[in-house]
Amino acid sequence: MPEAGVPAPCDGSGLTPGAVAPMTAQRWHQPFPPAVPLASPMDQVRPHLGMVDGTDPGPPCLKPILIDGLFNQTKGTAMTPRVNYAQQSPELLKKFSEFLAATRESSIEESIRDLVAIRAAQLNGCTFCLDMHVKQAKIHGERELRLYHLASWRDSTLFAPRERAALAWTEILTRLPEQGVPDEIYDRVRTQLSEKEISDLSFIVMVVNSWNRLNIGLKPEPGSVDGKFGLDKAGLN
Repeated sequence: MPEAGVPAPCDGSGLTPGAVAPMTAQRWHQPFPPAVPLASPMDQVRPHLGMVDGTDPGPPCLKPILIDGLFNQTKGTAMTPRVNYAQQSPELLKKFSEFLAATRESSIEESIRDLVAIRAAQLNGCTFCLDMHVKQAKIHGERELRLYHLASWRDSTLFAPRERAALAWTEILTRLPEQGVPDEIYDRVRTQLSEKEISDLSFIVMVVNSWNRLNIGLKPEPGSVDGKFGLDKAGLN
């Protein structure tokens, strides 16, 4: 039982049950502990190594023009590309591209989609995806300092309640606990996002995680599509 006048301890969600609390710097600076352990070493990587969806319909790796560029790499570099999935599974890639394009028409705004894509890539350790998403976020006008804070967003005052809810939902679905997603987490996220938005966000998290897994497994070269998609305009080298 907390003492009189002392708020009850945060239960880990960072969101107040029941009603939407006003967004004050003090309230949202409270720690928002992860629902599951975040052990990935990529959490410590500077976010400007990050990834993008691409501004064109469909992800960059689906473009036929990129089939060679994605998987060509100079010998002696740290990463060696494996299977060229753009060549080997073009029809599956085309359908998946259409799915990704559909998520861009969802109820979740572009700025949150960018944060979600970066955070998932950080958690999964997808360098190719992280590289692309951060560059695109910069091109979309995201503040660079917020990108630096993203890996520790619970302790940052730079993210609004709606963004924090989206990041909490992204993390819980990316690192699913053994017993599933607790009702408490859903209930708190629900104070900031509608059922429609939670549903749309879940599809976005799903597609981002799918791309992470594909690119982690098959290892296209990070940054290989920058010139073709204008990602060099982000000014991150």
